[in-house]
Amino acid sequence: MGVLLSNNNMNHRLSEFSSMFSARLTEMSASFNNQINQLRSELSARLGDVNNRFGDLDKRFGDIDKRFGDFDKRFGDMNQRFGDMNQRIDEVKETLRLEIAKNHSEILEKFSDMDRRLSRIEDHLSLPR
Repeated sequence: MGVLLSNNNMNHRLSEFSSMFSARLTEMSASFNNQINQLRSELSARLGDVNNRFGDLDKRFGDIDKRFGDFDKRFGDMNQRFGDMNQRIDEVKETLRLEIAKNHSEILEKFSDMDRRLSRIEDHLSLPR
């Protein structure tokens, strides 16, 4: 019976130890789960902030992209206007070239006419010797 008491005592002590160990394990698990949940919520909040910031950046880049589109349209309009101006300048150049050529030939004709008149006058003025 002494051995039996001793076994009962050991079983009782093992049972107490097992209960204490289980309680401590449950306590540690709950604490660990609380810490994990707290870290998850903090991480989720930070990721939400980062996501909001990326949303703001995305909006800003969208605005910048829209501005570049507007600039591109403006430059296209300016290129069209410059093309029209270049065409008009070329037309004016051609008109001026034609007018200058016409005036040049008219002036040459007048000089030729004046030269003939001068020659006739010289011929009239020259007396036979």
